[in-house]
Amino acid sequence: MDKLKTKLKSMVLGDERKARVYEVEELAEVSPSKGKAYILMMLKLIRNAILLPFALGYAGKLKENGIYLYSSS
Repeated sequence: MDKLKTKLKSMVLGDERKARVYEVEELAEVSPSKGKAYILMMLKLIRNAILLPFALGYAGKLKENGIYLYSSS
């Protein structure tokens, strides 16, 4: 997944070294192509929205078991 993310960011920035340094949220500030940077930000937002229901299920379990989240009992 990280390689794909770096490749997408390098397409926006034009340089793979810069793509490794900057976060997706910072791309709009440093990118010559603002539209592509905003598209990547929207993709990240969509990914987080899709995964949110799964994370909420674990949040209840975490609150219930605390540091023993992965124990077998």
